[in-house]
Amino acid sequence: GEDDEKRGDLDKALAKFTEAHRVTEALLRRDPNNSDRIFAHAKSENWLGHLAYWRKDYAEAASRTVMNKSLIKKLMQNPNKQADWVRHAGYSHGSDCARLITTATDPESALQECSQALEYIEVLWTLLPNDRQVLSDLANRHAWLADAYFANKQIGKGFAHRGEQLRLVNSLVDEDPDNLSWREQWAVTQLSYAELLFENKRQNEARTYARKSYGIANQLVRHDPDNARYADWRKRTEKLINREE
Repeated sequence: GEDDEKRGDLDKALAKFTEAHRVTEALLRRDPNNSDRIFAHAKSENWLGHLAYWRKDYAEAASRTVMNKSLIKKLMQNPNKQADWVRHAGYSHGSDCARLITTATDPESALQECSQALEYIEVLWTLLPNDRQVLSDLANRHAWLADAYFANKQIGKGFAHRGEQLRLVNSLVDEDPDNLSWREQWAVTQLSYAELLFENKRQNEARTYARKSYGIANQLVRHDPDNARYADWRKRTEKLINREE
């Protein structure tokens, strides 16, 4: 299902995730207090919710998230929390955070969900302090929380969290400049920050970040000319650099 989703074949992915959900639900029904089975079924709910989000079926995504978070709540009550559970908790609230911001239906709830997602990833960082992926996740959570603050007209706090995202991703790249995942994240981070600066009438700063993003995006395109994502990032940065005030 994950492979199908990455290839963009959402129909095949839905079929596989639906079957996985059927199996994990049946197993959980037989042993409802088994933490492994609770976690497995939470992941099934999460994938169906994730897929609904990408298909823009936001009502289904919301329903799946409610089920997912109810399962995660049971795991978080366990004193012997596992790192994978905490990561999933952060991702689950993060999914609701993204849905609420995308649909722009309830900015206050978006702020609550985005804040909770960040809190869980901060807990994960205390459990896995040397895991660079957790640092990457932290940066993403700060970015989404920033968007929630912007949606609530709290501009200063929004920029503060975007600044924290920049700092964290920059540290990843400084530590491992050849890591392609971090370079991708750095390009997108600077691009999104440039777009945000333009929206707030800070054109000179915006172009500075856009040029930095363009340089990385250009390198990525040369590395993989067939990657449509890289080409899109480069096009967006070009548009920003040449954008009129």
